[in-house]
Amino acid sequence: MLRTLIALVIIASMTLSSARFAHASAPSSAALTVSKQALMAYRAKRYKDAAALYRAAWHTHRSELRYLYNAARAAQLAGFLKDSERDYIDYLTKATAESSGS
Repeated sequence: MLRTLIALVIIASMTLSSARFAHASAPSSAALTVSKQALMAYRAKRYKDAAALYRAAWHTHRSELRYLYNAARAAQLAGFLKDSERDYIDYLTKATAESSGS
């Protein structure tokens, strides 16, 4: 499981840094508010809270895949490896589909 998670982290981070997604719209004010709260939690090393908040922001504005990636990373740092793996896989699936125009 740990090897799989490490591989997912590497692939996801490379995908995130090189991705140029076409967004249908800017994130809503609700998504931006929640993502700011998530960032504050992340910086305070409250990774469990950050993961939940980033996931909530993503559910509010699903075209912002960085929210899903950040949820995965925060869950990983919180020690919730199954949640992290799920979110990394979800992120990679959606990022690949978006970048190929699907």
